Amino acid sequence: MLLAAGVEPGDKVITNGFTFAAVPSSITHAGASAVYVETAENYTICLVDLEKKIASSGARYFMISHMRGKVADMDEVKRICDNAGVVLLEDCAHSLGAGSQGKSLEHFLVRLWFVVVVVVIFFLFCS
Repeated sequence: MLLAAGVEPGDKVITNGFTFAAVPSSITHAGASAVYVETAENYTICLVDLEKKIASSGARYFMISHMRGKVADMDEVKRICDNAGVVLLEDCAHSLGAGSQGKSLEHFLVRLWFVVVVVVIFFLFCS
C-alpha cells in the first residue's frame, strides 16, 4: 500500500503511536521512517498532535490504524490531511464491524481486501 501510494526510501510516514507492529514494520520495509502521533484518551489518535507532527516532520503520508475497533474522527482526520496536502492511508484490519459517528465502516471492506492483496504481493516480490 505504501509503495502504491508513492512512498519512497527516506520519506517520513506519520502513524499512530498505539498500533499493531506490522504498521511501523511496513513503513520500515518501504524504506521510510515512522513519525508517531500521540494517543488520545479514547485510544484513537490525538488530532492536535497529528497537526503538530504534520507541521514539524515534513511527512507527506499518514497511515492510520484503527486499533481494537476504536475509530478516530475520520472527517476531521481527512480535513487535516487534505489541508496539509498529506496522503491519508487507512489500515482497517482491526476495525471490522466498527463505526464512527453513526456510520458503519463495513463499506470499507473492499479497501481492506485491497490492502491485504497489496501486502501479500509486496512480501512475495520484495522480501
